Amino acid sequence: MWGDPEPDPGGQPSTSISRELTDLKSQNEQQQVLIAQLKEMLRKEQSNVPQEKVEEYIQTLSKVTAKKSQSRKDELGTDKTISVDSNKKINLLKQQLEENKAKLAERGKSQKGIAELVSQLQAQLMEPPQQTSTIPISVLDKPVGYSKNTSQEELYNILLKREGRISELVNKTQKQEATIMDLQENLKEKDQVIEARTKAITLMTDSLSKKGKDTLDALDDTKEQMRNMQEDFVKLEEKMKLRQKALLNDLKSKNLEITELQEHMQQFENENKSLSETMNDLRKSLDTALSDCKGYAEKNAELEKSLQEVTEELNRLKNTGSYTVTASEKADKEIAKLKKQLEESNKNMIKIKAQSKSKIKELTKNIETFKKVSDTNALIVQLQAENRKLSEKIAELEEEKGNLQLKMVESTSSMKDSECPDCKCIQEKLDSQNDELSEKDKVILLLENDILSLKEQLTSLTHLKSSQVTSEMKSVQIEEQLDLLESENVKLKENIEILNREKEELNQRIEELVSEKQDINSKLESYIQEAEAEATPTLEMQESTEGLETTQDLNESVIQLSEESTELLERIELFNSERKEVMGKMEQLKEENNILSMKISEVENNRDILAETYEQLQNEKEKLQQDNEKLKKQVEILESASGNQRLPKAAG
Repeated sequence: MWGDPEPDPGGQPSTSISRELTDLKSQNEQQQVLIAQLKEMLRKEQSNVPQEKVEEYIQTLSKVTAKKSQSRKDELGTDKTISVDSNKKINLLKQQLEENKAKLAERGKSQKGIAELVSQLQAQLMEPPQQTSTIPISVLDKPVGYSKNTSQEELYNILLKREGRISELVNKTQKQEATIMDLQENLKEKDQVIEARTKAITLMTDSLSKKGKDTLDALDDTKEQMRNMQEDFVKLEEKMKLRQKALLNDLKSKNLEITELQEHMQQFENENKSLSETMNDLRKSLDTALSDCKGYAEKNAELEKSLQEVTEELNRLKNTGSYTVTASEKADKEIAKLKKQLEESNKNMIKIKAQSKSKIKELTKNIETFKKVSDTNALIVQLQAENRKLSEKIAELEEEKGNLQLKMVESTSSMKDSECPDCKCIQEKLDSQNDELSEKDKVILLLENDILSLKEQLTSLTHLKSSQVTSEMKSVQIEEQLDLLESENVKLKENIEILNREKEELNQRIEELVSEKQDINSKLESYIQEAEAEATPTLEMQESTEGLETTQDLNESVIQLSEESTELLERIELFNSERKEVMGKMEQLKEENNILSMKISEVENNRDILAETYEQLQNEKEKLQQDNEKLKKQVEILESASGNQRLPKAAG
């Protein structure tokens, strides 16, 4: 269009200029339409790109929230414990949020300023076509720049300048619009990044605040539990020491009791020896009494012979019939005396029979009781035989007395009819017979006394034997109880050794727990230091939020946050596992303490049983002492009785 110049520039200048201006306007309008289309395309692209970025951000945030929800579920299953530095982190994050909010406000202000600048630039871009449109009007109104004399070349140069200026302005407008679009896109991206980060930071701060509260509560609980455990350990140590002292005192007392019981056993053995000696002495005294009984039996036989001789002489006198009156009178008197003596002897014999029967019954009862004892069977058999012999002799004596009475009656009747020349001989014989009868009465009395003494000796022997048997049984029981006490003493010593070992193990475990507590405290301090060190990455995050311009930085920050959250979760799991181990050890210690308390209760029960047995042994000891005193008295009585028996023998 500019390559075909008109041949007559001076003829029609206004029409050509107006055409050029209309062409310029049409070109300007076309350029503005193209600019508007380009703006719409850029806006569509801007609207599409942030939506995609927003979707990416939403996906990343959803992943982070899912991880956090899983971590929260895991934390609900296990006890939530985090170090105390989470509060510091929360405070730092809150400060960062406030700073980010202030920076966002500043950026909003700067964005408003940029938007104003963009609007001004757009206004400036819109002004040149108006100026160009006004220029021809001013030119038309004021035809000063050129005249009729101006040549076509000048006009052409003017048009070229105008076109160059217009193209420059169009290029400037395009560049400014492109910069504006880039700035708007950057602003939108930064706004979205800042919003996403603020949301993520708010979520992280909320989760960290909750976790921090939970961890603080858990740490307070664990501290209280550790304090309570330390107090319980101290109390248990004191109780164990007191119980050990009490058990040692009990052992000492039991050892003393055992020594005392052993001494008592030796005393009982000595007493048993003395009792056996007394038994031997009593057996010897029984032997002597039996020998005395044999002597009395021989004397009775001699008396029987003398009676037979007297009867024979009386028969002879009857046959001779040489009694005198005086002799008969004397004989009557003597016969009366003899009758009285016989009556008295009969009475005594009846009494002796009754006493002997009762004594024989008692002896039979005692013999039946003594048959069970093997050592005294021979003595009992001998005593039974002697009792039978004595009863037979008593019966024979009664028969002889009856015969004597008959003979005396016959002699009195015969002596009344006849007289005896040998009165002196008869009187002497009668005197001798009277003496023999008195001696027989004395012998009978001695035999009765011997029988009584033998019965007493038998009773004393029965008592001694029974007391010996009971003492032997009690000694056996005491020995068994001593064996039991010694075995229980050994068991108590073993239990004390076991308790000492368990105490040492408990002390070692307490030391281990104290060391573990120190390790936990050191770990907590290290967590605090790490949290303080992690405060610097949060500041770096703050700087990165200021300087980030792309989505990669946001992704990196999100990844860092997720890594930090995973590290925190791992630390929480470690702390939970350590806490579980500590609680398990605490439960083990509680179980061991329960077992120790059960063992201590068993030891106390054994102690009570030993005390009861000791009391029983003391009671039995007192009873045995009383029995020994009774036996001593009986032995003294027997000794005195044997002495009394020996005195009449010596007198006879």
